[in-house]
Amino acid sequence: NTANTITVDTTGKPDLTAIAAVGDTYAGVNRFDNVFFRRGGYLTTSDLLVVSGAMKIDENGVLSHMAATPAFEPHLDLTVGTLQITSSGAISANGLGYLGGFSGANQSCPGLTLGNASGSSYRSAGSYGGLGSQLEGTPNPVYGSITTPAALGSGGSCGYGNTPGGIGGGWISIHATSIANDGTISANGGGGQGNQAGSGSGGAISITTSTLSGAGSIQANGGVYELGGGGGRIAVNYTDLSTFDTTHIQSLGGAGSWGAGADGTVVLKQLSSGNGALVIDGHNAATGYTTLAVPAGYVFDSISLLNGARVLADQPIHVSGTLSLTGGSVLTHSTASTAGLSITANRVEIDSTSSIDVSSRGYQGGFNGTNQACPGITLGGLNGAASRSGGSYGGYGGWLDGAGGSNPPYGQASAPIYLGSGGSCGYGSTTGGNGGGLVEITAADAVAVDGGILANGGIGQGNQAGSGSGGSISITTSTLEGQGTIAANGGINEVGGSGGRVAIRYNTLGATGDDLNGLRNVQAFGGHGSWRVASAGTVLLQVGNETYGDLYIDDNVTGATAPNWTPLTPIGFAQSSALTANTLTTGGAVPLAVNGLAGLEINPNLNQSQTYFIVSNTANTITVDTTGKPDLTAIAAVGDTYAGVNRFDNVFFRRGGYLTTS
Repeated sequence: NTANTITVDTTGKPDLTAIAAVGDTYAGVNRFDNVFFRRGGYLTTSDLLVVSGAMKIDENGVLSHMAATPAFEPHLDLTVGTLQITSSGAISANGLGYLGGFSGANQSCPGLTLGNASGSSYRSAGSYGGLGSQLEGTPNPVYGSITTPAALGSGGSCGYGNTPGGIGGGWISIHATSIANDGTISANGGGGQGNQAGSGSGGAISITTSTLSGAGSIQANGGVYELGGGGGRIAVNYTDLSTFDTTHIQSLGGAGSWGAGADGTVVLKQLSSGNGALVIDGHNAATGYTTLAVPAGYVFDSISLLNGARVLADQPIHVSGTLSLTGGSVLTHSTASTAGLSITANRVEIDSTSSIDVSSRGYQGGFNGTNQACPGITLGGLNGAASRSGGSYGGYGGWLDGAGGSNPPYGQASAPIYLGSGGSCGYGSTTGGNGGGLVEITAADAVAVDGGILANGGIGQGNQAGSGSGGSISITTSTLEGQGTIAANGGINEVGGSGGRVAIRYNTLGATGDDLNGLRNVQAFGGHGSWRVASAGTVLLQVGNETYGDLYIDDNVTGATAPNWTPLTPIGFAQSSALTANTLTTGGAVPLAVNGLAGLEINPNLNQSQTYFIVSNTANTITVDTTGKPDLTAIAAVGDTYAGVNRFDNVFFRRGGYLTTS
């Protein structure tokens, strides 16, 4: 070899050009029968290490890989028969990942991230499996595979006065017949060095083994100083894990003094079956939300959110077994994500301290977040509630005064599929509340709620600002049980937001005491604001073979009727001003939310019985599905009276419920 070329012996083997291409990754291969660490032995390699027999790391021995540079991305790749790490031994890649700002050869402020690209900006921490914290800069996005971690952790940014940021954790890959770990396997991020410098994120640990035992730990935690780094990613593929305490497997966000990073991910997969168990354990630390980037179509055996885990999921979650939330954990989606939170599982279990909570995650209120205008946002991202009015969805938002009022109600009781609407700003551009978000759950066996499934509207922040409407909750399951709450209530401060929509389809309800308080804990109350009261939304419960389901109108009022009425999304009665084969133009008497009527039923001429389902609408035209039915012009004429058609098996009024329909 020279300084930059390597010449190999190809005798009896293919030419290099037959098995490799320019740009492929190469590495040395080091083979041994056994490797022993003693009296502080410290081995570093970034080539392949293959040990056919045993490796014992004892007497303060450490195995590691080389440090990353802006031009070099190393990792530890170990294949071994039997791996023993004693209580004083370690495999460590702490602080060996992408460089922090003004750290080593990185002579710029941003931390480095995937591919050695610029990442976290001034005074923000590195991200990998979890998002780094931020003071004023922007952390790099999360990245990498949940199931097969294979990347270095990201560096944090510099702090004030170019104080160095923390270095990301490294990357460890181990294939072993058995592992007895009484020490530490770690790829933790380094801490920011002061002056609000960002810490590095945790790195990657991928382990495949028949047996994992011992009293040690496996860690890919974010750096903990100044601005905490995001947790890394860990995947353990095993046959027997029965004697290893899995709570010792951690990818925690760093609890920095200026901000905490979000937890990373841990996947535990039994080699003989399934796709593994995803575990996100908050270890009761106050961290940010972990972004759950599930591979498209991937079905986990189970997902467990433990001990204060806070998880954000914008992609569908599929679980063949149980999704469980315990110990004060929270699952949500991003603000204004119209796809909402979609869960398909066999069981969903939420303990009394935990929740699926998309409250205030709907359309944004006035001067809230990225909405830098006074009107709240409503369906389709359009301007909705005007000055000093609450958002509307399943009911009417409160209206204090001024032109415009709230947006029109939209959607249908049987299909809660929309985000709730934001409330307007108040006097002096005070922030309006966001609408509630969207939760859709399909659980073949059961949904057991002892905590909450919540899609409540956010509150107006003062000066008669409008609160957001409740959002949407749709549940389909065999058994519905628990002592908790399922709610899509409107925001309750200043000018109230309307209730949202809840629809639950089930076959069996839990026994008395385990039946959500006789289903009275299923709610879509209007927000009773201090300046104006909004109206309730809708709750639809469909049991067994019911055709349409039972509608509940309930506004949590005792000894009186609610002050404002709940509408069934109004369409008529009104007269058409134009017709085509599949469109009806309204006379404009009834305000319509654009595309807010999809799925509703309409009779275009009340002198006959033929009805149609609406597929879309503008502010003054309604398009219907005529498949297998006459054209509209065959059964109706311009000027005929049309109206919506609402069908239910039963309708129940409780706690002051007040329903008005045209």
